[in-house]
This record gives sequence, structure tokens and C-alpha cells, in this order.
Amino acid sequence: MEKELTIGHVAKLSGVPVDTIRFYERKGLIQEPPRNQSGYRVYHSGAIEQIRFIRESRDLQFSLDEISKLMSLLFAKDKNCSGIQQLLESKIEHIHTEIDKLVAASQRLKQLRDDCNCPEQNINCPMTDFPERKE
Repeated sequence: MEKELTIGHVAKLSGVPVDTIRFYERKGLIQEPPRNQSGYRVYHSGAIEQIRFIRESRDLQFSLDEISKLMSLLFAKDKNCSGIQQLLESKIEHIHTEIDKLVAASQRLKQLRDDCNCPEQNINCPMTDFPERKE
């Protein structure tokens, strides 16, 4: 018989705060577990793996909607590897686009920094040429 796990125990074992586990339940990423006679949630050990999977997917920049879709593809009776591959490829493309944007922003910031000829006196500094904020 499988040991009953409390939400605190699952949080500790999965490395995810209790509030995050409840959030995942509300979003439908994990099933809300049954409650024992005292009203406490009773989790099975598989919940720990699901929560770890969600956390790792978040670390890989997947949105909650993308994780939901990925989980449905992974846990479907008729697994669709091409669907999983397509989702992964889409995420890779998105990350490369974001990297390009960050590189462009970094280059622009470096250019602004380098164009500032006299930072001590704020003379010829492109940052001081921005319009003043009107309050």
C-alpha cells in the first residue's frame, strides 16, 4: 500500500512551495487529491514526479498552457511523438527569438554607454537627451 503524503511533504520532496502546488491544482496541471477524514489533502508519490516535471518545464521557459498541452501529449493513451516534437521545436524557435531580442538590447545599451563622452558632467550623453518626464 502506498504511503499517504501531505501537501507539506510533497512540497518538501518536490522542491516546490505549498502555494505553488495549490496553484497547479487550480490551473488543472495536477489533479486535486482526495482528502482524508481530517480534511487534509492526501497525495500519491506520482504527484511528486508531476510537480517536478512542471517545475523543470517552467525552468525551460514553458508557459503553464504549454505545459498543460505537453502533459496531455505525454500522458495520452496514444502518445503523439510528432506533437511533442512540434511543441519542443516551437519553444526552441521562441527562445532563439528572445535571445536575439536580448542581444539587440544589450548592443543598444552598450552603444548608449559608449556614446556618452563625458559622464561626469552629463555633457554629450545620449541618455540625457531623452525627453523629460512630465508629471
